[in-house]
Amino acid sequence: MTDEEKVAAITAIIGADDPDIEANPDLPKTYLALAKDAIMQRSYPLVSDRTAIGFPSRYDGLSVRLAVAMWARRGAEGESTHNENGVQRTYEDGDMLLSEVVPHARAIGGGQ
Repeated sequence: MTDEEKVAAITAIIGADDPDIEANPDLPKTYLALAKDAIMQRSYPLVSDRTAIGFPSRYDGLSVRLAVAMWARRGAEGESTHNENGVQRTYEDGDMLLSEVVPHARAIGGGQ
């Protein structure tokens, strides 16, 4: 899945008529970049420069889901409980989606 296809999927899920997208059409691309960065940090925790590592295609769907989840929380990031006029909002742990990422590591002296 290309980044353009991922951005199209994010836009389709959010809704192309969302006022924020109409005002800034690059927002889905920004959220995708943030999602991919979070996945790469979780996947390669011991690598300081991840630019040479390609994004693992097995996380394409996860990057879209994570970007949409981040979009849904904008303005209420980290909210654990919110109660207003009988409506209660509680967000799950922000790392729940990232728990699907398997970190890469090598044993010391393990060579390549």
